[in-house]
Amino acid sequence: MMNRRRGLCFLVVAMLLAGSVGACAQTETATAQGFGGTVSVTLTVEDGVITEVTATGDGETQGIGSAAVEQLPDKILKSNRVDVDGIAGASITSAALLSAAQEALSAMGLSAADLKAAEAAPQSDGAQAEDVVADVVVVGGGGAGVAAAMAARDQGKSVVLLEKLSFLGGNTAMSGGVMTRGAIEGDPEGTMTKDELYDFYMEATGGMPDPQVVRTYVEESADTLAWAHSMGSGVQETQRYRTTPENIMAVQAVGSGRGLMEPMIEGVMASGADVRLNTPATSLIVEDGRVVGVVATNQDGRSQNFYGKGGVVLATGGFPASPELLAKYSSLGAERAIALCSAGTVGDGLVMAEAIGAAVRFGEDWDNIGSNSELTAPYMAAFPQLYALLVNDAAERIISEDAQRPTIYKEMLHQIADGANGFWFVFDANTIGEGAEDFVQQGSAVKADTLEELANLMGVPTETFLKTVERYNQLAGTDDPDFAKPAKFMLGVKEGPFYAAKTWPVRTSTIGGLVIDKDARVLDENDQPIPGLYAGGEVANYSFFHSVYATCGSAVGHAIVFGRIAGTNAALESA
Repeated sequence: MMNRRRGLCFLVVAMLLAGSVGACAQTETATAQGFGGTVSVTLTVEDGVITEVTATGDGETQGIGSAAVEQLPDKILKSNRVDVDGIAGASITSAALLSAAQEALSAMGLSAADLKAAEAAPQSDGAQAEDVVADVVVVGGGGAGVAAAMAARDQGKSVVLLEKLSFLGGNTAMSGGVMTRGAIEGDPEGTMTKDELYDFYMEATGGMPDPQVVRTYVEESADTLAWAHSMGSGVQETQRYRTTPENIMAVQAVGSGRGLMEPMIEGVMASGADVRLNTPATSLIVEDGRVVGVVATNQDGRSQNFYGKGGVVLATGGFPASPELLAKYSSLGAERAIALCSAGTVGDGLVMAEAIGAAVRFGEDWDNIGSNSELTAPYMAAFPQLYALLVNDAAERIISEDAQRPTIYKEMLHQIADGANGFWFVFDANTIGEGAEDFVQQGSAVKADTLEELANLMGVPTETFLKTVERYNQLAGTDDPDFAKPAKFMLGVKEGPFYAAKTWPVRTSTIGGLVIDKDARVLDENDQPIPGLYAGGEVANYSFFHSVYATCGSAVGHAIVFGRIAGTNAALESA
């Protein structure tokens, strides 16, 4: 789609008489499909020079896709090119914006060759940049890193926060923004107490995690949740998030991960912390057996040492975006899951810490923090999973559809390991949500008047599919004896038109990695703390999960609780 605003080129009489032609400014706007909807780019070009660039993309994720909308126009303008590098961590939005920019240029009858070469930026001389010293150095700007930086600032200490991407937020910003906690005054009767929540976590994980780490989490989670929600302008609205079992108190910021992270980012930026974006850390600095800082590459491309008097906090996330580490530490069926995570989560902190002797551990079948569908609001509105029938490509039902997304994700991986190649959510006219027709038109869902026709469109065995649906309908309105799905969600698949939506396991995080104690100190292979090295969040969740993601809200809760503990203890160490 093209919306053209052509600049008019007027030739004055004197110029015509002189046989000369003035420069002609042209303006074009083009659109493309981004991650969250339509994005647009408007270019103005005069005499081979891009003189103005604007971009829009209201549907893009705040702090991720929106970073590309905000930052790419300046890159295009400065380079006088429409084929610049995208914004790290926002690849889909970047690609869409650059495609729109190229289309706008083409609409002017111009190509990249018609643009003048921009003046080359000064090249780094390769010299080491001046050292930076602070009380605490935090590596990583997701939930754990922002919490660590804020905790250190709460102690009145100076903080340098290094983030490799061009924006803060990490995986936490892409999450549901949910944190679990024990009951407090005013909660509904029956809400799990701290002790009950502790028992739940230990039982759900087979008693394998560090009991002191789990106990610390349940003791600190309520206060930490309130603390996180109070940063900046504060989380303005929350809602209870449904978990299994349902009496766990899981609190979700309205707006999900961005609703949680935006006030936290606002708070850390206003706290006086020295936040440095586009600054990847590459190695830890160790002196006399103590971690005293990190080596990073600054925005000028020069190596720079950042020293922390109290130590370094690693909050770099796991490695769901690293094919190399996923292959190295792979779990059952892991190689076929789709990654939906921050582009920065490639295991940097794990690799840096392992290089100086930190323990790196994984439990059996650890790959179970994920989802089973797109995590966009339109998808979830169109296909309400609780009321669906979920089948594999053999048309067999595989699990209770009201299970938490990570539980379904793990079962899908096991199914894939056994040969499955597809999964479908099936709905009828009574269970389908709003907006499903859009997904049918896009080809990610199918619609039919009969179940036989639906099976054909899905590509599954018709006879088996009809038997599966028949059994499911027999159980409608009852507590499901096959997979223990509650009666209130067993509505059946009875009335056409019928719909089926493709789904697939989507990895959002990893479990395992660095080992920490209750004080967020990183341990070595002998389970001894490495002086000066702390960690929080996904890079160091082994001690809390071992190999089982017990319930939604645990990953974000763990990241912020232990990020806060890590930042506090590193700050106290600097005294």
